[in-house]
Amino acid sequence: MDWIACCLEVIGAIMVGNKNKWGFVVFICGNFFWILSGYDSNLNGLIAVSLVFATINIRNFRKWQ
Repeated sequence: MDWIACCLEVIGAIMVGNKNKWGFVVFICGNFFWILSGYDSNLNGLIAVSLVFATINIRNFRKWQ
């Protein structure tokens, strides 16, 4: 599951770097998999930081022009 999250984060970063707004959605999907991975491994810090980054990615998606 962590490999899926990692790949989605890399793809999202490339998409945003190429000025594609939908890269933030890919980032959010990656955050979701990091949350699942943190839950599966009982890593509360990973869950917390993934929730924060998901919130930031939602904000950035909405503010993109």
